[in-house]
Amino acid sequence: MIFDPVVLAIIVGGVFYGLFVGLIPASGPGKALLTLFIFAGTPFFQDNSLAFVAFSMAVVMSCVTGDSFASVLMGIPGAQSSAATMVDGYPLARKGKGAYALSAAISTSTLQGLLWGLPVFLFMDYYKALVPYITTPRYLAVLMLSFAMVIFITNRHYFRTMFAIALGIWFGMIGDDPFGTTRYTFGFDYLEDGVSVVIMAAGIFAIPEIIEAVRLNYKVYRVGKENLWLQVWEGMRDSIKFWKWNMFGGAVGMFHGLLPGYGGGSADWLCYGIASKKSKGDGTPYGKGNIVGVIAPEGVNNAGKAGAIVPTILLGVPGGKWAMIIMGLWMWLGYDVGDRSILENHDFLSAVAIGYFVGVIATGILCLVAIRYLAMLLYIPARYYMIPLFVITIVSALSVNNPEWYKWQWVWGLEDLTLLIILSCIGYCAKRFKFSRPALLLAFILSEKIEDKSSATYFLYFKTGRWEKLLTDPTFMGIMIVIIAIAIYGIRNKSSINYA
Repeated sequence: MIFDPVVLAIIVGGVFYGLFVGLIPASGPGKALLTLFIFAGTPFFQDNSLAFVAFSMAVVMSCVTGDSFASVLMGIPGAQSSAATMVDGYPLARKGKGAYALSAAISTSTLQGLLWGLPVFLFMDYYKALVPYITTPRYLAVLMLSFAMVIFITNRHYFRTMFAIALGIWFGMIGDDPFGTTRYTFGFDYLEDGVSVVIMAAGIFAIPEIIEAVRLNYKVYRVGKENLWLQVWEGMRDSIKFWKWNMFGGAVGMFHGLLPGYGGGSADWLCYGIASKKSKGDGTPYGKGNIVGVIAPEGVNNAGKAGAIVPTILLGVPGGKWAMIIMGLWMWLGYDVGDRSILENHDFLSAVAIGYFVGVIATGILCLVAIRYLAMLLYIPARYYMIPLFVITIVSALSVNNPEWYKWQWVWGLEDLTLLIILSCIGYCAKRFKFSRPALLLAFILSEKIEDKSSATYFLYFKTGRWEKLLTDPTFMGIMIVIIAIAIYGIRNKSSINYA
């Protein structure tokens, strides 16, 4: 694939597109992926589905790197994973060292993406050896672990998060049950096919964030010509100079990415907190522009995305919000992510790997070479790009049930639009009143698996009176002990949990 000029051009196009969206304040890979559903139904990408898989992966990696620009130059996190970067990155920009902070951030993120991406994809073939050991109760335990991570680690509001999970499962159960019986449709034929993951993601996440971004009042600190290349060089140099914190951030990001359903959460804040207590960095007080305060959390970004690929592909349990959306995109293209057969599809796995590495390398080089020109995009007032982004997001959501929109024979679905408005209101209220939206979307996506695995476990072990076999399964019991430990840790350390 990499030697096909058309495919390579498509992937590089994903880099530019993802980087553009990543530069938008309060944006992130989730919004970039949602708009891809517009194009996924076109004949070109249907015929080149593997290229589109690589394209979508490149979009994620470039978008994650581009998020750092808003964090450093505006003091607004481009996405959750770059929130901690702004604590010291923004003060550096105010001192006229924006290029220095961005260079250190980009260098660190690129290096860790390469270092941790290699083992993830080199050993992908060996993951299939784990499949026979993932029995039904063990899979159910992994699902419970993913919800425990979301409830007790990523936020402070346990009961609100539990309610969000219950609501997400309920939304996921709308339509036909496993026996073909219609449920929770309220008499509407439209709901018999269930709720589209794209409409759900657009309503719960994208539209509320766009509305909130329009209200932002921010100041952008410009990247000037003076000492530009000197600052870029110094940022790259210090990224290597403080290599221990560079590597520490990558290791933490990889570990957190591997946790099913967690996707990193507050990993960047964890790295920042430890670095600020264990290292003097360059001697500047933390919060005032210490470069280690940029390097440590930036190591998390790409490494975390590499780790999140494993549970997403191996188990079908998304390793983060972006993974929930890209999994839906790949499944819409016909790739059954999470099924055992996907590990035998080497073309698909190669496409994901190529998109990942081209995205990491090309974005790193482009950002360092064109750092000043890319920063200029942030000078554009939000109202000029948020309104088009709002329209594109709506069109993306509505195109799922109208894949041949490009023929201009669209019959705009009133039901789709009504559902999108309802979900957008729910998403905005959830954001306003601190109900976990990632938990809601995760529960929605996993609802079918939860119902299937819990029913199977009940009939195989409890109804037959063999429940004691679960107590003798070391893997199942080990995961349950970890879940209890996570709950205890989360409750006892509630006041110290950081979240963005």
